[in-house]
Amino acid sequence: MRLIDADVFVANVIQYSKQSTKTIGLALDATPTIDAVPVVRCKDCKWWYKDMYSTDKMKWCYAHARHFPPVYFCAEGEREDNDS
Repeated sequence: MRLIDADVFVANVIQYSKQSTKTIGLALDATPTIDAVPVVRCKDCKWWYKDMYSTDKMKWCYAHARHFPPVYFCAEGEREDNDS
């Protein structure tokens, strides 16, 4: 998968549509990719557990030894493997 800058893509489509019938392919090739990192939210993280002090909105994170909400994320986040 490749994340692209959609504004640049639209500009490329307009530019290449005047020059070629292979507009979409040329526009995609000319569009720069975005440097993005996948994020793991706490609700999907293997380190986020319910302990005796947890509430519906906050659970314990073993990576940071404190409570976090489900939409929080951090650098130590690891997606929980639900295949077991």
